[in-house]
Amino acid sequence: MNEQRTNERFNLCCLVTFREGPGWSRNISTTGIYFSTKKVLKESEMIQFTIHLNQEPNVQCDGKVVRTEQRTDGYGVAIQFTELFIIA
Repeated sequence: MNEQRTNERFNLCCLVTFREGPGWSRNISTTGIYFSTKKVLKESEMIQFTIHLNQEPNVQCDGKVVRTEQRTDGYGVAIQFTELFIIA
């Protein structure tokens, strides 16, 4: 697989919620997030979701699905951020 990451990733495990259901983040960077979920998301799909940090504030995000991988426990989804909003 050709490595396309251009920004440093940081391990982060927190709840991610979106219309289709919940997920759990694996890592995050300044440009995107990777999380696991039971729901399949289509590549190029635009989604809105919330990253629930361990303490407030949470982060409301808009993003584009850039990769979906089927896993034994569901799906791994890579999202490229398009908008970020801090919510209290």
